[in-house]
Amino acid sequence: MRYCYVIDSIKNIDEYLLLKSIYGDIFYFIGIYSSLSQRVLLLEEKGLKLEEVYKLVDKDSGEEFDYGQKVSKTFIKSDYFLRLDVNSKNLDKKLSRFLSLLFNSDIITPYNHETAMYLATTASSNSACLSRQVGACITDSEGEVLSIGWNDVPKFGSYVYSHNDENDDRCYLKENGICFNDREKNKINDLLYQELLKSRVISAVDKDKVMSVLKKSRIKELLEFSRAVHAEMLALIKAGHKSGDAMIGGSLYCTTYPCHNCARHIIASGIKNVYYIEPYNKSLATSLHVDSITDNETDTSKVRILMYDGISPSRYLHFFKMYDNKRKLNGIKINRGVKIITYI
Repeated sequence: MRYCYVIDSIKNIDEYLLLKSIYGDIFYFIGIYSSLSQRVLLLEEKGLKLEEVYKLVDKDSGEEFDYGQKVSKTFIKSDYFLRLDVNSKNLDKKLSRFLSLLFNSDIITPYNHETAMYLATTASSNSACLSRQVGACITDSEGEVLSIGWNDVPKFGSYVYSHNDENDDRCYLKENGICFNDREKNKINDLLYQELLKSRVISAVDKDKVMSVLKKSRIKELLEFSRAVHAEMLALIKAGHKSGDAMIGGSLYCTTYPCHNCARHIIASGIKNVYYIEPYNKSLATSLHVDSITDNETDTSKVRILMYDGISPSRYLHFFKMYDNKRKLNGIKINRGVKIITYI
């Protein structure tokens, strides 16, 4: 008899890393997600007041101290993502498929959306951006791949720079590798300090305190000074060049939640669905475009921005690649006699 231990739940990245270091590839991490509106509704039904609900949501999102909860950072390490809302369908089918992959009890191939997110993640590795690597993939309404993109500096004549270019002019090769967006934000902080000093709102002795406040302000969230084309934008441009209107009604898969700058172009492109893995708290996409964007899975009158649902790109080859032709040589081995023990 073999044992399968189920732990419910992990909310700190160090907990994940510890279990991963002990169990390696036989440790499988399932990330379960519900939209914020759905979480609020469920918690209110349990008798929590609204202020208590949002306090709990904030706590889950990320506590400031090292040993606190860091759910958002831990969640993205999942091997399997399961989107769970009241109107979600086929939950039993999804879990059964995952268990079949886990125990190698059937021949299962990837869904189109799993391949698309895997391609988006692979594309992100092309990026030399100093802030973060982001990848995107666009499919048509039938799930056929139209284009991929990643965030990097645009190159005259064709898309973005790469290591194939002799005249590579990306940020990491300029001005000691400083991020241009950060450089401009620092300039704004300095200018504001000088204006406050000139207007005698503050004195020179307050500089350290003022600069600390400015660096924590929403100035740090500014996006527009980056030299890079965002991954979503590059994918949209490529799809437009190569496939024309084929992306209308299609889907965009992105490793990170789209920013509000990309959101307006996604709306205009005719894309109907956007799927992401990593959250991006700076994005104002839904608040700025409440008329055109929703996180409601059942609302098809707007562009739906939804958490990705399926096998993680990091486990794509682990689950779907057939090593050493084992299927043909040995057939499918149905694993039986597994005892499940749950820890809460």
